[in-house]
Amino acid sequence: MSGSSALSKTLSNLDQFRVVSRDLTRGTLTGGVFTAVAYALLVLLLIAELGAFLRTTYQTNIVMDPNEESLMQINFDILMLDLPCKFLKLHVWDKFGEERIEQGEQFHYIPVDRTGQNKGMAYTKEEISVLEQVPPESRMGAATSGVACCGKRDGIAWCQNDRLNVYLENLAQQSKTFDSAWLYREELLLPISPRACAPSPQYILLYQRSETKDGAAGGASGQALAPERVRTQLRLDWSRDGLCFMETDRRLPEELLVRSKVLEPPLSPSALLSELAEVKGLIFDAEAWSSQQFCFNLMEMGTGREYDYR
Repeated sequence: MSGSSALSKTLSNLDQFRVVSRDLTRGTLTGGVFTAVAYALLVLLLIAELGAFLRTTYQTNIVMDPNEESLMQINFDILMLDLPCKFLKLHVWDKFGEERIEQGEQFHYIPVDRTGQNKGMAYTKEEISVLEQVPPESRMGAATSGVACCGKRDGIAWCQNDRLNVYLENLAQQSKTFDSAWLYREELLLPISPRACAPSPQYILLYQRSETKDGAAGGASGQALAPERVRTQLRLDWSRDGLCFMETDRRLPEELLVRSKVLEPPLSPSALLSELAEVKGLIFDAEAWSSQQFCFNLMEMGTGREYDYR
């Protein structure tokens, strides 16, 4: 007996679904009718499915728009290179281009560089109009409390401030010095679209100087009070609005503190003025010359003990 015959016999013995011999069964009229009906249904189903597959049909449904508002929101993002934002106009017309449709200008203009990357803040049409109406002398800034000023001329954020230079020259004439520097970081939100903002860190640098003021006469005996030690902060902000400075009597919150440096020997205003003169030809750039590069560059001035906080 061959091997294949032995294998077939073995598999036959393992069969658990044995077939009843045809000699032991008989056909009936009812069974034949149901069998014929089943075969007919299978043939009809095959023909119907094949016809549906080969035949193409179109169906049109007319549905009323449930939106009852008079305005429709349209989201778009258009990039225009080598074209200032103030020259861009947006109008909505009908399909035939004959009737102008009422629109709400809820979009923003964002300056970009030659590669298409965002290089400035997002402005609305109204904000651009207001900025163009401001005279150049007003763009320099004005003092609000204490000594404060921003240096931005002709709409370009140059890294210089004439009033800051005069302020440092006056301190140098009075032989004032800065004994420490404090670097802070604020997390601002920069609008990138009408409904989205991206985090943008803003670094702030404070130069501290300490002075001793004589105490005034007081008390019932009229005796002079002990000399008072006063700390004054020179705050420097470099941003898209230009180089701003402010004189204040307090530092920023401790949770914003990034680094501090005790200047030994103290830093003179003349040295700070010389360092600012070397970078006065630079303009604001979010990647190459932002507030981070500006502040860390000034922090490297002078020697002393540095402390990192975060």
